[in-house]
Amino acid sequence: MAMQQDYVERAFSDDAHGGVCTRTRSKMSASERDESGRQLLTLTALGSSGNEFFRDAGIVAERIEVDGLATQRRHFELTEFFVIGEPDACGSDLVIEFCRSRRPELAVAAKRVQANLYAVLWQVSKARVVVTDNVERIDEIVDADPESASEWISKAWLLFEGTVAPKPPRFERQCKPCEFSSRGGCPYPRRGSIPSHKEMKRIADRFSR
Repeated sequence: MAMQQDYVERAFSDDAHGGVCTRTRSKMSASERDESGRQLLTLTALGSSGNEFFRDAGIVAERIEVDGLATQRRHFELTEFFVIGEPDACGSDLVIEFCRSRRPELAVAAKRVQANLYAVLWQVSKARVVVTDNVERIDEIVDADPESASEWISKAWLLFEGTVAPKPPRFERQCKPCEFSSRGGCPYPRRGSIPSHKEMKRIADRFSR
């Protein structure tokens, strides 16, 4: 929660509406959409020179992808968890999760998990996952899977308890773009050791400052 304090504060403001905030993004005009497209091309060209440009390109790409669509921010208690979130788009029977990644074929696995969790917890029947790098595009719709969502929630709780350790990347160089690695002091890139539960909490606290 410390890492997303503004998000938490906005969620609590939704208590007047049962913990739910439904909003629809304004539809861009044709000229605004053209301008966003030009911004995306510029940031994409600059993205190879730094992660900041790549992240900014992702923000613009998401804005284009979910232009004019509605979403729902929710918060509620679920067993030992306090759930808080907002899918990139949410309708009566579909949630959408979008991601721009340098490796879509790898990023899509995490997005499938996230989209399915939203679909199950937001009680809609389907989840759509869109992952792109502006060349390759993965776009799929799957049925919500409560059993898979339950398994991932159980895995998360074991990590939070410190019962199991997180799985490290296959190669240390994969840590390079990770913000926790560069700013939070994760021990894996330096020592090759998986952070303990105590270290993960310290990393999260440091990152939130």
